[in-house]
Amino acid sequence: MKNIDILLPAFNGADYIGIQIESIQKQGYADWRLLIRDDGSTDQTVAIIKEYALQDKRIYLIGDGNESLGVIKNISCLLGRSNAEYVMLCDQDDVWLPHKIEKSLDILLQMEKDAPGFPLLVYSDLKVVDRSLKEIAPYFRQFQHLDPASSERIGRLLVQNVVVGCTMIMNRHLVELSFPMPESALMHDWWIALVACALGKVGYIHEPTVLYRQHGSNTLGGRRYDIHRILERLRSSAQVRSDLLGTIYQARDFLQAHGHLMNRQKYDLVFRFCTILEQPRIFRVIDMLRYGFFKTGIFRNLATAWVLLSQPGAVRNQ
Repeated sequence: MKNIDILLPAFNGADYIGIQIESIQKQGYADWRLLIRDDGSTDQTVAIIKEYALQDKRIYLIGDGNESLGVIKNISCLLGRSNAEYVMLCDQDDVWLPHKIEKSLDILLQMEKDAPGFPLLVYSDLKVVDRSLKEIAPYFRQFQHLDPASSERIGRLLVQNVVVGCTMIMNRHLVELSFPMPESALMHDWWIALVACALGKVGYIHEPTVLYRQHGSNTLGGRRYDIHRILERLRSSAQVRSDLLGTIYQARDFLQAHGHLMNRQKYDLVFRFCTILEQPRIFRVIDMLRYGFFKTGIFRNLATAWVLLSQPGAVRNQ
């Protein structure tokens, strides 16, 4: 059996974390280690984790939870403590379906046979549920109107993330290339997906492996694709511009960190995106069309095109 580290960043998760831990314990695949780091919880989260750790020697609480780092740094800290061949990420308030580990690992192992030595990532769809685990949507990709194929196209992944971290499994090579993450990383799963897409391979499981719980206390979460909400964002060009700038700054740091490992075609594409706002307005939209800097959905792309046409002047590093 292959050894797997499951990384769980925790924060004020007392209502749900026990159910999540138990869903991991019920997996058909048993050779795992669960590393949990609390990020300064003020509820009973730490006490609950300690109780499960006493009962199951595969569960470890990392640190005392007194220092609050935020989601990305918390996960980076856990990545730094992991040494397993394979790593999975986990959210405190979800529920893993019984064969998540087996299905994910089987596909990753097959990918390793086909692409030995590459950084590899496998992720899956999710079933969206409410706080009581009642189904909201059977497939997250439909709920959010996402195209999983975008995870294999660097141009599209630069502008929109489609990979949900709590479904991920990655090999050691990908972990080592992804860590540490820069301040500009918009989210840990987005950064890891970019590394896998640019330097390795990405695999996708079309069926859900996780019950993705939505509730009022989510640190992160998925909101249903809603045309009216997107149109409202289109009216707020400042927000759309801020979102676009965030992706550009992330891409610049990504190019600096990994550009020397990328093939020429991908390097040129990422560089073109990094400098897109330094081009005359009309060439920005031409580049969007030419290099495939697309999101899923016409209204999302209209919002992006509007910003590209309306912004005056170049954007430099901040």
